Amino acid sequence: MKREEMGSRQAAGQALVAQLRPYAAPDVVVLGVSRGGILVGLEVAGALGAPFEALAVRVIVDPQQPEHTAGVVVEPDYVEMSSPAGTLDQPDAAEALEDVRRRGDLYRGGRERRDVAGRRVIVVSDAASTGMTLRGVVAATRARGAREVIVALPVAPPGVFAALHDLADGVIGLDVPADLIARKVHYPTPLELDDEEIARLVRQFEQPAPPAP
Repeated sequence: MKREEMGSRQAAGQALVAQLRPYAAPDVVVLGVSRGGILVGLEVAGALGAPFEALAVRVIVDPQQPEHTAGVVVEPDYVEMSSPAGTLDQPDAAEALEDVRRRGDLYRGGRERRDVAGRRVIVVSDAASTGMTLRGVVAATRARGAREVIVALPVAPPGVFAALHDLADGVIGLDVPADLIARKVHYPTPLELDDEEIARLVRQFEQPAPPAP
């Protein structure tokens, strides 16, 4: 699928499904990486008949170079910085962890976090420019005991896919541009998705409306 054909995150998720069907299994869980990956992941989970979890993450921006990612925080308690020299002050780390836990609780509507220990997990994002967020999510998911981690994302540069292949048990993609300048090139419609809307979408997925009489 080329960028002019992708159109929306929902369409991208539907396109990923054909390549992900071989990974369908009774124990599979789909994790959608906030925020755009949640829209993609909901399509994947629905098509595979798998349980879905909206995963809260927070990107740490380098204050000296705001265009660079300095680290990533993944609920419930994973923190990764971009280099051995990278640090996150204790108050900042505590605030970031509190933020992702709060958002994760909101997304789940207060229910317990899904146990992924011993299960196949499909991690879904909408795109990746450096892959750092997904590297953190893969590591955090393994730390929670997943037996297998598959990464699915519609678009990322070749180097990102190569790096993820070294970390995950499988990587599925649709478009591999030489670089990723901005998500809006691939998804023209602006992403307007706040935490409350994510919680509503997850609740709707888990408790679909009954069919009309």
